[in-house]
Amino acid sequence: MRPTVAFAQADDEDDERLGPFGPWSKPVNLGPVVNSQFNERFPAISKDGLSLYFQSDRPGGVNGANSGQVPELWVSKRASRGALWQKPINLDAFNPVPVINSIGNNTGGPNFSSDGHQMFFFSARPRPDACGANTNDLYVSWRKNKRDDFGWQEPVNLGS
Repeated sequence: MRPTVAFAQADDEDDERLGPFGPWSKPVNLGPVVNSQFNERFPAISKDGLSLYFQSDRPGGVNGANSGQVPELWVSKRASRGALWQKPINLDAFNPVPVINSIGNNTGGPNFSSDGHQMFFFSARPRPDACGANTNDLYVSWRKNKRDDFGWQEPVNLGS
């Protein structure tokens, strides 16, 4: 099924379908494993529904204790669509130096290509190819295995 835009007229029928989608279920809080006392934003889910990427300024990432509350990208995994989400892991947890996140600089807004091999995101990382000083640029990173949440390659600035 390809992405579809659908419009509906507002009425009182809660169970009316909206095009090929809907009706929406009631929102479910993902609980304290995913939702911490810190800021979690910009969620994106993998096509198979087993990896939830999001931006968070929680401690433990490449910014350490994160006293400056620098947002970074994290992923929470689950074994099946009905399983509970596991403790989030920073995308750079297994890298000797940060690849996706940036020390002292905002990184967020993950989104995936339809084949799952590319991740688009924004970052204010200082790089020679950055288009603006202290502002967010758009980046893309590629991975060979679309199920490897930690196999992302060095990102490329989309504006350079």
